[in-house]
Amino acid sequence: MKKIAIVASMAVLAACTNAEEEAAPAEEATEAVVEAAPLAPDGGPFAGTFELTDEEGNTYQAVMNADGTFSVDNVEGGVNTGTYEVNETGFCAVSDNEEGNTGCIVSGEADADGSWVNTSDDGMVRTVRRVAEADE
Repeated sequence: MKKIAIVASMAVLAACTNAEEEAAPAEEATEAVVEAAPLAPDGGPFAGTFELTDEEGNTYQAVMNADGTFSVDNVEGGVNTGTYEVNETGFCAVSDNEEGNTGCIVSGEADADGSWVNTSDDGMVRTVRRVAEADE
């Protein structure tokens, strides 16, 4: 009789345990995947104000906005505007000019002073130095 009582008790405990497990909501491990914004070679965001120096020593300014737009002073004294998209090796840009010029830039690694070299797909080489963080 004791064996039956023990077995019956174990059956009741097992039934209660299973009922509690079934009644408890299943906790799913959810992991929010946050895609980190790509960084410029100096470790800062691609958005910011940069000084560009071409191979002839001409220096001009580029403003890369966080919304994917840019403006770049050109050596003729004008301003080029457009949009850009960051990729694994640098970024590609589309100008707002009538021709809708497009081009991609490959960014080299940053030097000790934080500057780096950008090479465009048409072979133009520019040294880049961050001069200001992007406006928030």
